[in-house]
Amino acid sequence: LLGITISFGQVGNMNGTTSGRFVKTALWASSIATANTGVSNSTGVEALSYNPAGIIGNTQLGFGSQESFGDIQTNFVGMTFDMEQSALGLLMMFNDVGDIEHTTWEDQDGVALGNFTVSQMVFGLSYANQISDRIQTGLTLKAVHESALSIAATSFAVDLGIQYRFDKNLSIGLTL
Repeated sequence: LLGITISFGQVGNMNGTTSGRFVKTALWASSIATANTGVSNSTGVEALSYNPAGIIGNTQLGFGSQESFGDIQTNFVGMTFDMEQSALGLLMMFNDVGDIEHTTWEDQDGVALGNFTVSQMVFGLSYANQISDRIQTGLTLKAVHESALSIAATSFAVDLGIQYRFDKNLSIGLTL
């Protein structure tokens, strides 16, 4: 994952903070069940999350929702459009963290300040090309946005991928 980040927000001591970690959320059950081996063997809409080279040969619509600890809800939808020797894909992912009490040292119950929400979104556009009957390459451009209270950050990322298929059931892949 190669990323360029442009952030707008409050300036101050940001030691120990990070952004965009939710982009790494494993979305598709079949890849999760195989220890996230989607880089080499994902195809269709599932490949949007793991290796954009795998979107070739499939026109699909996929969507889902998963809940993790702390009632964090991840909702996602992906679409791929096969165009014979190439393909296009679109991925959208949203995290719903729910209401969080806004507390301070003076108001540790969060009564005076109320609640706030955290917004986390990813939009990705993918293109893949069939180089030969065994080799395919892909590129995904992603826009990542996070906000909480008065702080917001938007970044852009690029995923590059290649898959080599020995046969229908055996392949290797590489993503950057």
